[in-house]
Amino acid sequence: MGLPETAPAEYLIFTFTAKDPDRSIFGQVKYYIAECDEPDLLELDEDTGELRLSSNSGVTLDRERKGSHTLDIMAQDGGGWLGYTKVVLKVSGKSKPRFPVSEYRVTISSDRMKVGSPILQVRCLIL
Repeated sequence: MGLPETAPAEYLIFTFTAKDPDRSIFGQVKYYIAECDEPDLLELDEDTGELRLSSNSGVTLDRERKGSHTLDIMAQDGGGWLGYTKVVLKVSGKSKPRFPVSEYRVTISSDRMKVGSPILQVRCLIL
């Protein structure tokens, strides 16, 4: 699964769904994070299965520091039956740098230039 590096706190990453054919309490499914390499980063709603970035504003994603996160999700029905799945979240970086103009052309008069003088200054956007 992809996860943008710029995702805000409480960003919805994915909703897990497990079905149990039982109609009583035995058919009610709860969701848990069984293992996680960075436990403070993610929150899983045990009733809805919604996996979100932590609401803790101090938690941030940094692709350069850690490009992916691995976790095991457990679903458990009311009768105690368990199911597991492994999830790898790949952190995608900010957008690639781009220049607002595709080509720059400059005419330089050699008799007016001083050594070390800038010839051209351009802007690069990272959105």
